[in-house]
Amino acid sequence: MRALGYFIRQAELTVLFGVAGGFAMAIYICLLQGNVIGFHEIFSLVPDAVIYFVSVILFTYGSTSFRLHTQVVSFGCLRKYAFWGNLVMHGLVMTESLLFWWLMTILMQTDRKNFIVYLAIFFAAEGCATLFDIAVMKWGKAASAVMIVMIALFSGWIGFFSGYGAVMEQTFSFLPFHGMEQVQVTQWMMLAVGVLLCIAANAGSWRIIRKLEVRT
Repeated sequence: MRALGYFIRQAELTVLFGVAGGFAMAIYICLLQGNVIGFHEIFSLVPDAVIYFVSVILFTYGSTSFRLHTQVVSFGCLRKYAFWGNLVMHGLVMTESLLFWWLMTILMQTDRKNFIVYLAIFFAAEGCATLFDIAVMKWGKAASAVMIVMIALFSGWIGFFSGYGAVMEQTFSFLPFHGMEQVQVTQWMMLAVGVLLCIAANAGSWRIIRKLEVRT
């Protein structure tokens, strides 16, 4: 229970940080797009901005999960509790962030069609980050350098999509795969790939963690 309590506290702090970062990103997007900064303009951007910001946090946290496991195990936490606690933490962050997004879209009366896409992004971010963390454990500094570059690219992609996502959607709206049925199929395919990637990555992570040597 102590281990679970620790990871739950970390999850709540992460969500609070993600919400605060989402508000800051919404203001930045308004400035970037040249919009008038007002209550409605900012709060209508907050739901998506929070999702983007939390996805970057999940990617960053997942890419350093072994360090977190080492830390809690060195204080007497069993490896299996550290592993499952970490999954609970990430699960809470995803669930609470998506719940916040859903409530804010209802409040601001904005579109909720991207729910599946955002869920897929969360799973993919978790899975990719865990794979990078495994690579760092296997190959050391070379993998660390690649991981830092990937975090920077992922963060930049999120920022670009946040600022210019609406323009890109209008630009590609004429393509034949943009129909509603094709979009829904693509979204569910993205979710399936994200879930499978996350499961495979965490299975590999557990194989390493259960043999992890920790120095106190």
